[in-house]
Amino acid sequence: MRGQHVTNKGPFEPVSFDSTYAIIGNSFGEEGSGKTDFWLGGPAPIAVQLVGDPNGLQGPLQRYKGKEIYKTDYRFNPVAYASRGETREAAEELWNKFLADYRYALQAGVRTIIWDKEDYVWELFRHACFGDKTAMQLNFYELNCEYRLLVGEAIDAGVSLGLIRGLEDQWVSRETVDGKMKGHNTGVRKQRGMKEIPEIVDVNLHHRWDDETKSFYVEIGKCRPNGLM
Repeated sequence: MRGQHVTNKGPFEPVSFDSTYAIIGNSFGEEGSGKTDFWLGGPAPIAVQLVGDPNGLQGPLQRYKGKEIYKTDYRFNPVAYASRGETREAAEELWNKFLADYRYALQAGVRTIIWDKEDYVWELFRHACFGDKTAMQLNFYELNCEYRLLVGEAIDAGVSLGLIRGLEDQWVSRETVDGKMKGHNTGVRKQRGMKEIPEIVDVNLHHRWDDETKSFYVEIGKCRPNGLM
């Protein structure tokens, strides 16, 4: 009953109010808007998993000389393979390495992990499962569940995870005067990557560079308190 102490908890257990001092963040913005630089400012040691952006550390790294930062590089070019099967096999091999490295970092005393970029991590995962990007959306439920759990492993380990994402043009179909449907660029830039990331992270960060002030700016969207970074 309400107000009484529960003696038989059944399958439930008390929640812990101890902070993990870790945070999962979604950083998105145009190229050169300071996303990687921001996350390199996180607690060290830092492990950077470079997927789709092998040169992502070249510029911002100079500001963090002496900091304990490690990196791994994963390069995948789907057009280099002759068939969908070969593409899937190569992607699966690289994906398994990515997973092993990620889980190693979670247990190796790393304080911050950076996926640079998350949208390419997502594409690598999709290619590892299907061999290309054309799989029907009905197949994505299982992928989404597995991917969400993968991201959640960082919080379970008490490690901050920075998910860096690029932007792309948003297109819609509109009917022309002759009754045909044609793609139309809305002029809006949207985030690339797994669509549920903004929902499952602790904080959404929109990064931008201002030419007039020559400064980086970060606009904080959803922010769910989860200890300290």
